[in-house]
Amino acid sequence: MKYTLKITTILLAVLSFAACTNEEDDVFSESAANRLTLSMGEYSDLLKSSENGWAMQFFPSELEMGGIAMTAKFDGSEVELRSENSISYNGQSVKTGTPVQSMYSVKSEQGVILTFNTYNVLLHYYSQPKDPDDVDGYASDYEFVFQRVSENRDSIFFKGKKYGNEMTLVKLNGDAEKYISNVHSVDTAVAMLPRTKFVVGEKKHHISFNDHKLILTPDGTTGDKTMTLPYVYNDKGFRLYEPLVLDGKAYSNFEYNTENGNIYAVGTDDNIPYPTKMEQFLGAKHAWEFIMDLTTGSYEMNDELYNLIAEKKDFSSYQILKTLHIGPNSYYISGVGKYAMTLQYGFSFFGFMMQYSHYGVLLSADDDETINISDGGPDNSYDFYKASTDSSREYIINHSPYKVKFNDGLNATSATFVSTKDSNVWFNIKIDESR
Repeated sequence: MKYTLKITTILLAVLSFAACTNEEDDVFSESAANRLTLSMGEYSDLLKSSENGWAMQFFPSELEMGGIAMTAKFDGSEVELRSENSISYNGQSVKTGTPVQSMYSVKSEQGVILTFNTYNVLLHYYSQPKDPDDVDGYASDYEFVFQRVSENRDSIFFKGKKYGNEMTLVKLNGDAEKYISNVHSVDTAVAMLPRTKFVVGEKKHHISFNDHKLILTPDGTTGDKTMTLPYVYNDKGFRLYEPLVLDGKAYSNFEYNTENGNIYAVGTDDNIPYPTKMEQFLGAKHAWEFIMDLTTGSYEMNDELYNLIAEKKDFSSYQILKTLHIGPNSYYISGVGKYAMTLQYGFSFFGFMMQYSHYGVLLSADDDETINISDGGPDNSYDFYKASTDSSREYIINHSPYKVKFNDGLNATSATFVSTKDSNVWFNIKIDESR
């Protein structure tokens, strides 16, 4: 059986090289005996030919991680890698974008193979054991079989030798460090906002982004049709590991439009639109802070609400109320809390650390200007601190719904809430990216 697999692999490799002759310059006009050696030289020279190096689109074999954007600069027998990820392993810690050098070679072995043959934590981390019971780690390759080269020779396509996942090198036109920085900017623009739909004509397919994966449920279907699509970032957008097929159309590459904030499927008007400010608020990944300073007595809310908060700020001689937020509950995200969204009261503990009391709320919007804050229930540590929080919490919920006016610009960073029940009840909040 092993011999049959080996012969099949060799035949596939030979057929793969033969197929390339229709796409590339005909460099394989010599005899079959010379083809492998000549292709090794061609590939080796091509790797070193890019002055700025290559954008490396790497997919660990465990695709639930999505793809990882890296750069690679080949020089002689040495390669310099950079990664969008920070890596810490076995006492070695490398920050995002930091260059790490190691050795590589191009060799012949059932095809032409690029091997990263000395240790580089940015790449080999994904092939190392996770623990004694999981010796395969992320089951990823550090040796890659050359598959083909694009016609203009600015892209090289590989397949992992052992696990078979794809890897692509795309010629860099600029600085490698800047490329990694741009990848992070695209990540923020694409995934840090609560984008919820992919608009194709009249259809609105429900989507979400989670850790380098696009999760899509086709319009008009239920959750059993949901697709999880790993992707890798580049400096313009992202590319799916495998094409997304909807109604006979295939989508692979998406680009972020800096002017309107939409993400377009390349070559089409089909897009993932920039979320409205209300969508940004409802899907916020950071909590929003009520604007007040209980130490100085300054605040941006009606007097009655402020007094309900301020008069109960001294919970004890060593625990004093300092902040009030509304938004995503970190305890819920970690699987401990009951409610995704909460009112969060922050108490200073002996003046050097914060402890938080959470009360669950349900947020919904009637339109882009009106929001409902409904009662959920006590969550983490709420009952312990309720003597200091109950009156203001009830006041805020009982005066819902609120008319909301957000700041100007694309991004929602501040807002004024005015009760529709009593226009004298209002408060200002701002996004707090530290929480």
